[in-house]
Amino acid sequence: MEELRWQAELLRGAIEWSAENDPGKMPALAKERRETLAALGDLGEEGESEGGALGEFFSGPTGLVRFAEAEDRKQA
Repeated sequence: MEELRWQAELLRGAIEWSAENDPGKMPALAKERRETLAALGDLGEEGESEGGALGEFFSGPTGLVRFAEAEDRKQA
């Protein structure tokens, strides 16, 4: 559980860095962080979810916030 918490924080920092420096990496990093937080939830870490219902609204395949994939940017 400690390792998963560390990984979630490391991914948070990577997402913040990529927002400024390499936005194309954000979707993969965000997905990895969601999976890490879900694994923590499976282990009983109830307080580790990001934003509750609002976080779910903004994330995932049907979420409001979307970032262009690298392939999409090449076509634009």
